[in-house]
Amino acid sequence: MNLPEGKNLIGAFYPPKAVIADPNTLRTLPHREFRSGLYEVIKYGVIADARLFHFLEGRMTAVLRRDPAALAWIIPRCIAIKARVVSKDEREGGLRQILNFGHTLGHGVEAATRYRLFLHGEAIAWGMIAATLIAMATGCLGERDAGRIIRLVASVGPLPSLEECAPLSFAPFLQATRKHAEGA
Repeated sequence: MNLPEGKNLIGAFYPPKAVIADPNTLRTLPHREFRSGLYEVIKYGVIADARLFHFLEGRMTAVLRRDPAALAWIIPRCIAIKARVVSKDEREGGLRQILNFGHTLGHGVEAATRYRLFLHGEAIAWGMIAATLIAMATGCLGERDAGRIIRLVASVGPLPSLEECAPLSFAPFLQATRKHAEGA
């Protein structure tokens, strides 16, 4: 549940009894909503699947057209990645934290704008860009790979501007995220 203080602060987590993926339902989404979901797909390519990342680099136009063959290749990979990570770490004690790539700042962006300006995936895209730049600045990621990630995010389409967001408005939400991660 989302609150003014942040995202996912209340709720219970249970493993699903089933996962149903019907790619035809993606055709019913407005284009912006579809693009918003693609940022999460990019996340999976970055954190766990170089082949998926490469596929997206070469086939983003087909993916944006919602090409059935492209979607049929992508969807099972993303489901398998999440299932593999969650099965190894149900409570976010270690490995599962990789699923949060882009989410720390992304959730701050959403909360700071009261969940009105950005779709979830758009905020996560900004978070992935920021995390990528931080990783590059700290020497954890090379410039070439950082450029590839940022270009792939940009290839999905325009993101709402961050101009309406004062940088310090994110601070309370990032602090809350840090305290949650430390178990406080």
